[in-house]
Amino acid sequence: MAKIRFGEALEVLPVLVPATATNDTARVSSFVDLSMAHWVTFVCSFGAISVTDTGLITVAVEGSTTGADSDTEANVNFSYRISNAVGGAPSMGTITACASSNTNTVASTDVASALLIIEVDPQEVNAYRYVRVSLDPAADTTSWVSSILAAKEPRYPGNAIPSSFTAT
Repeated sequence: MAKIRFGEALEVLPVLVPATATNDTARVSSFVDLSMAHWVTFVCSFGAISVTDTGLITVAVEGSTTGADSDTEANVNFSYRISNAVGGAPSMGTITACASSNTNTVASTDVASALLIIEVDPQEVNAYRYVRVSLDPAADTTSWVSSILAAKEPRYPGNAIPSSFTAT
């Protein structure tokens, strides 16, 4: 069973720094190389989110053959679930499968001060070596805080795991 003991069995790295956006600007993580991964989980952490209307956030996992931001990325299948907000009763929401062909949105009220946990199965995105997460709030978003960590189970765990994260 994989565990996070000093990152020897799971590679855990930040892929989007914590930051406040003052408008509806999308935030995109670094790419993660899936070539030597059994699976990858993205943990999107949200703080306060201010909106004037519906406050939807479009969530996508984008695949790339190069791991570079080239505007040729394509959406891929993924699944997600949402944790409770800080201070709320401990709970994990229902696992929701998202098809690459759909526009997948979550309500800002559901993710404010909570975690959005995204699972990507490398077998389902075999046409792409790299994946990243895109969070794009609706135009009515006036301020929001977010960050993303990636946890990956490498094929060859150990104290010096070969890194397969990119810096884009």
